[in-house]
Amino acid sequence: MENVLCQWIEVETLTPSIFETIIDAVLRDRLLEIEYRSAQGKSSSRTLEPQRLINYQGRWYLLAYCLLRKDHRLFHMARMERAESGKKRSSPTHPAPEYFINDAFEIFTGKITYHARIAFTGTATELVKRQFWHEKPTIEKQKDSIILSLPVNDDREISMKILQYGSEATVIAPETLRMHVTEEIRKMTLCYQKP
Repeated sequence: MENVLCQWIEVETLTPSIFETIIDAVLRDRLLEIEYRSAQGKSSSRTLEPQRLINYQGRWYLLAYCLLRKDHRLFHMARMERAESGKKRSSPTHPAPEYFINDAFEIFTGKITYHARIAFTGTATELVKRQFWHEKPTIEKQKDSIILSLPVNDDREISMKILQYGSEATVIAPETLRMHVTEEIRKMTLCYQKP
């Protein structure tokens, strides 16, 4: 087994006591009281009905019904600064709809807002053909490229994937995603023009 090497990059660490509290709340069907820090650094107190633990590419997420927002949310567990188990629930009062888990591309699940169409050329063509991006993608073969189509809920992760392939990936549709990626490339270019 020492000849087998498996590496993860960008793995985030979690406070063990917070992780244990979340697991306990999920397994025992208890409400969860948390302090949560957003990606922008803003903290908020939340009461959650935890529903599912998700490990996605080395990061832990909690799918829960948020009583503050009155909606299902995906919480990045590394951003939880405090977690306390609350009262026991008799039954899940807000079960997550199935589309929230499986329909859209990658971790930003939820209702599908659009279908992205991305053209891949060069070495990206062979790489993408062999990768698993989604349960229901379509791949159209062109002469020297492929066009990948898949359902998306949120621009963030699909934009990162597109930018990962550089000039070998081009957004065909929708125009809003194309403009989002174009704007990100413009901002990146400005970073490299500064002395």
